[in-house]
Amino acid sequence: MFAFIQKLIALFSAMLAFFGFARGIDHNNGTAADANASYSVHGKSVEFTFTSNPSTGYGWQCNASGDSIILKEEHYESGNHGNVAGAAGKQHYTFIAVSPGKTSITFVYERSWETDPPFYTYIAELQADDNLNITVLSFQSV
Repeated sequence: MFAFIQKLIALFSAMLAFFGFARGIDHNNGTAADANASYSVHGKSVEFTFTSNPSTGYGWQCNASGDSIILKEEHYESGNHGNVAGAAGKQHYTFIAVSPGKTSITFVYERSWETDPPFYTYIAELQADDNLNITVLSFQSV
């Protein structure tokens, strides 16, 4: 019975870690204050990383408004357990600056066939300067 309770506690803890509540972003070091999202700026590019588990049917989608910063690459990286069914991994989006200006990007974690609101929504406000260096003006969970 004790082993069952330990497994139940471990499962509950893992679920809380994966589906944890978003608490905002620490703009001083470019990382998320929660376990679901982070970003890193590399001069003329910025990479956003999100916890993802496609085996649940949920997936990240992004939509940008503005054309100064565009999506260059998107890829999924399986977690520490390899490509094991049910194991979570990371979804990566890399954006590059192509002209000076501002761009807003909305990221949603949802099941494409459902009409329910997204499980998570993050909004990033970005700016590219005259040298095409990117600044993250804000990145927050809504």
